[in-house]
Amino acid sequence: MRRSALVPLLALLLASCGDAVTDPSREGFQGNPRLIEGDWATIFRTQAGADRYDGELLPAGGEFIGEFTFFRAGRVIRIFFNDALWDGSRLTFTTGPLPGTSFPEEVAWTAIYFPASGDEPTQLRLTSPAIGGASFPVLYVRPADLEWLENR
Repeated sequence: MRRSALVPLLALLLASCGDAVTDPSREGFQGNPRLIEGDWATIFRTQAGADRYDGELLPAGGEFIGEFTFFRAGRVIRIFFNDALWDGSRLTFTTGPLPGTSFPEEVAWTAIYFPASGDEPTQLRLTSPAIGGASFPVLYVRPADLEWLENR
């Protein structure tokens, strides 16, 4: 009985490639980008009810690209960025000027990561001097945790 040489060669190739394949978009970060990548959401309540606003973070080889939408000062604000740096606990980035604010130049932003704790889900707290600073963060959770945020 003769065995094909292809079978052992294929087994050797599969065994040697196990961890060799990496996702280059996730390389170059100080902290694990999987903690914050993906979809986020927040809620703003009015007398008419609650409105949902979304955010999305995508790793891109040592930086994040993404967007956040939220309600502030009587209007919907949507920011886009492609320079976010992640250090394992906070995301920092800049955007262009926000119309209607006293910041006519680039605006610095920070999104602080809080892991789930007790009854509270994983959170991102977005802050900037342009929206009131650390005293008035926009609180984001994963979309699956919106009910927690709405009942808060």
